[in-house]
Amino acid sequence: MFSSRLIAPLLLLIPLLSVANEKNAVRVEADNVVHDEATGRITYTGNVIVTREGMELLSDNLVIRRDDETGEGIITASGEPLKFMNSGEEQTVRGDASTAIYRVDSRQLELQGTPMNFESVNAQGEKLQGSATEAHYDMESSRLQMSGSPVRFRQTPTGDDKPITGTSSNADYDMERKLLVLSGNAILQQEGNTVRNDRIVFNLKESVITAGARANAKERVETLLELE
Repeated sequence: MFSSRLIAPLLLLIPLLSVANEKNAVRVEADNVVHDEATGRITYTGNVIVTREGMELLSDNLVIRRDDETGEGIITASGEPLKFMNSGEEQTVRGDASTAIYRVDSRQLELQGTPMNFESVNAQGEKLQGSATEAHYDMESSRLQMSGSPVRFRQTPTGDDKPITGTSSNADYDMERKLLVLSGNAILQQEGNTVRNDRIVFNLKESVITAGARANAKERVETLLELE
């Protein structure tokens, strides 16, 4: 149960984040909160829940501050694991990480984990799941850029099509265009068939995989096919 002593620090959240209206407001719930007037930081601990227009962060610890140069509100969350979710009409992205840094005005979410796991589900029920070491999630453009050693993913289509799995050093997923670009020792596999290249473009909407020169790769494509 929240103490009445939390009301004043919670009210400070509105001017700190410069929210324009209730729709864009950031709501924070926690077991404890401490406001440091000297630094302007607000620290929340214990079952922290952050919500904002379809986005949700669950963590153990959370610090809110202003960027020294731009004045933008910055939320830094940490926990083992920290959970995040962003829901829209066509796409839901969720997962877990160790640390998350959320820039309120620009709606940019930086994620780190060992690993950071994610799952993207569209309105048709198609899933893209994976893991990475670091990720940059641009919620404005619905774009998820990942890096790791390696990035791993699994695409589960609807119907009778078999799942497609893959690994790469970097991955760039454009959710609106349903386009996944793998770069750096990229490998795709489906039913024993394998494609290797330094750059592979996977169009999830059309179920088309492009590699080699047509994908602006620097190396020749290598494929292993099971024809039986």
